[in-house]
Amino acid sequence: MIKKVFTNIDGNLHDELYKDLPEQTIAERIKKVRLRLNIDRIQFAKSIHCEIKTVVLWETNKIMPEATSIKKISDTYNIPLDYFHKYYYVYYNNPQVVFLEWKKQNGYTYKDLGNMITSSGTTVHHFVSGRYKLSYKLYQQLEEIGVF
Repeated sequence: MIKKVFTNIDGNLHDELYKDLPEQTIAERIKKVRLRLNIDRIQFAKSIHCEIKTVVLWETNKIMPEATSIKKISDTYNIPLDYFHKYYYVYYNNPQVVFLEWKKQNGYTYKDLGNMITSSGTTVHHFVSGRYKLSYKLYQQLEEIGVF
């Protein structure tokens, strides 16, 4: 009789147990993904080729994951980049093109934009040319002025 009770349980127990965990921060989202998949930190770190201490720092909100790390998580576990934060989606979807279209529509110069985001026109130009990658700080500044 007991055996029959246990064989009738459907679904992923860990997924059900952790589905209501908070998702307000990137840290909470990473931890939630890991727990719902029933993977410990060691397995998780190995699966995305990083150090366990890095996973601990992400999950405790001590450091923000780089875009390449979130891409590994997304690719490994088939999770959309923007689940973690819109920044990661933007980072991998031609932010320079989006920026240049916005710049053209609004008629701004690089110098104008540098002043708007308290940076230099050179920094903005280096981002557009691909010399600089889109940092989270630059993303936030550009989002604030309506680029993304």
